[in-house]
Order: sequence, then C-alpha cells, then structure tokens
Amino acid sequence: MRCLGRWGVGKTSLDDIAREAGCSRASVYRTFPGGKESLLREVAAQEVRTFFEAIDSRLRAEASLESMLTAGVEEALLRLRDHEALTFLAEFEPDRLSLAPSASGIGRVLPPGVAFTAAHLRRFVPAAVAGEAAEWVVRVVLSYAAAPPLTIPAGPEHPGRIVKALLVPAIAALAEAAGAPLHATATSTAPVAAAAAR
Repeated sequence: MRCLGRWGVGKTSLDDIAREAGCSRASVYRTFPGGKESLLREVAAQEVRTFFEAIDSRLRAEASLESMLTAGVEEALLRLRDHEALTFLAEFEPDRLSLAPSASGIGRVLPPGVAFTAAHLRRFVPAAVAGEAAEWVVRVVLSYAAAPPLTIPAGPEHPGRIVKALLVPAIAALAEAAGAPLHATATSTAPVAAAAAR
C-alpha cells in the first residue's frame, strides 16, 4: 500500500513492490503468479477485510441505532479519508477506485458494504427493511467520502448530524411503512464482519 500511496497503480512496478517488501521480483511472481494485477487484487481484498473488521468491532459496542450509525459513519469516513493509497488514487487515478456510476464501478463496491451494514442494522431494524436501509447508509457514506461537504461544517460532530438529520428518520420511516417498528435497543451483539465477505 505504501507504493500505491506514493506513486499510484499506474507508476508502481513489481520492482518497486519487491524493493518495498525486501524481496526479489521473482519471489513476488512466485507468490502472485498473475503478476501485478494478482497482487493488487489480493492487497485490495486484505484492505477491505481490515476496513470491515475495524468498523465491526466498534459497531458491536453500540447499544442504540443512532449511536451505532454515528460510530459507523464516523469510522468509515475516517478510514476512507485517511487511507494514503485511496487518497492518492482519488486525486490522480480516480478510475481505479470503482466509484463510477455503473455496474462495473460503484456496483462492485455496494454489495459488500450493504451486506456488512445490513447485518449490523438487523440488531435494530426489521430484517425486511435492513437491506434497503443499509444501501442508503452506504450510499451516504460513499457520497461524503468522495466529496466532502461544502456547506456543512466538518468536525467530530458531523457524522452525528448526518445520522440524526438524515439516516435515523429515513430508516424509521422505512420501518414504519413496512409495518415493522425499530428496536429501541440492540437485539444481538454477535460479530457480523463475515457478512461483507459473502
């Protein structure tokens, strides 16, 4: 990831990666027979696992829908904005981030995020609406991560404002329309990070 954060995907060579890892180029090819693309896929998969595991541990500690959503939005935005490689790619190689509005772009990013978020939302939201509510949450997070707010003051209170003003009322209305009220407190704290891998 350090190479990608410095030079991006296009300018990072297998020699750069091998040098950074302290091994030979042949060792990299033996480990990743598909070369650079194979290595990048594995690195991306590991980064996604790390991302969801970190957020999962924080979300399981929350006892209300609002606090869980606030913690999740805050942690996700922090991790997305502070990620060196993502920051470089967003500025210099945005086409590599799969955020284009198409099935091959954001359509690849949404399913794991929605599955992960829905699994956590089911602690508070009826299962019948958890998927739709999760997609709303993920789309809001991706929107704020891709284009920070212009008129809303940024700061530690910002995720809470997004959750309180937008997400909780929308999710409550969705649940009410389905005839299934929200749970006041969490119904389970079982780990759900694996849901994103499905």
